[in-house]
Amino acid sequence: MNVSAAIIGLHSKPFITSLLSEIEGDPGNPAYAVDLTAIFDNDESKLLSGQKEYGIKKLYTDPNDLLLTEKPDFIIISLPLDEILAVIQFSIEAGIRGIILENPFAATLETAQKIVDLCRLNRINLIIHYPRRWDNLYRDVKAIIDGNHLGSLKMISAILQTNALRTGDPVEIIDQFGGGELLYSGSELVDLIRYFSGEVSAINSTLQKRVPNAGTETGSHSLLHMHSGIINSVSTDSVSQYTVFELDIQLQRGRIIVGKDTKQIYVIEPVPSENGGFELVPGQFSDFIQMNRETDGAVSEMLRTLDNSNLPESSGINALKNMEIAFGIYYSA
Repeated sequence: MNVSAAIIGLHSKPFITSLLSEIEGDPGNPAYAVDLTAIFDNDESKLLSGQKEYGIKKLYTDPNDLLLTEKPDFIIISLPLDEILAVIQFSIEAGIRGIILENPFAATLETAQKIVDLCRLNRINLIIHYPRRWDNLYRDVKAIIDGNHLGSLKMISAILQTNALRTGDPVEIIDQFGGGELLYSGSELVDLIRYFSGEVSAINSTLQKRVPNAGTETGSHSLLHMHSGIINSVSTDSVSQYTVFELDIQLQRGRIIVGKDTKQIYVIEPVPSENGGFELVPGQFSDFIQMNRETDGAVSEMLRTLDNSNLPESSGINALKNMEIAFGIYYSA
């Protein structure tokens, strides 16, 4: 199957690089067959840099010209949030069949809902890039939970610590505009919680702000009540001096801790000196499952679902739910 694609915008290099690693990677991966035909950006210096780095010859400074001339099967959009909706609206006219967007894909719930509705009504396959959805580590964790290998799930505690001042601006900028990562990495934590434990039924949260009415949060603490009856927690810190992205998953007969540079599994063993007591000891993932080793990602997911009615695993509808929970945290505080 010959499938063509194009890049609309060079706003986020890590996002684009992640997707191109699929297309340019293992020849056995279906994504290897994608023909990446052209790039748009309104910054000519970025275009020339992108041409050199990605080896794509056709360059455009008007996204509509690219869409009408190249007519790609799907597009990768990497633009500022306030420019995405207009490109999607024109993509409908151009007959684009699939779109991959970075998370978050909108600044407001209203815009996110409009994007999802437009794609659904016009049969555009919309995928939001949550890279951990296709990461073999997190798929292994889900297999252990779903297979009841360590007993029933009791709770998940998620922690995100990062520095929202990525540009090197002085700390006082937080006081003026706010910080906040709930819509960025925080929503990916929420996505994994839903991936592992189902849907959220209620939210209780508190927010921390340096200035009460300025911007978003500098920190947050939330309880997510799940339909299954368990209660999960999410804590974020947007003014940390270091980065933590971690989920602590408590199960009936063990514990799993996964995240950035973290992969630990513990199982219970009887304590000889205690009558009926147990302790946690390190285990191996391979003791419970045949571990995933396939190469997968958003591009491969696009190819699987582009010509059928199957909903992508990381669809726009799924991402909208994550945004609703993030905003629910804001509203419930």
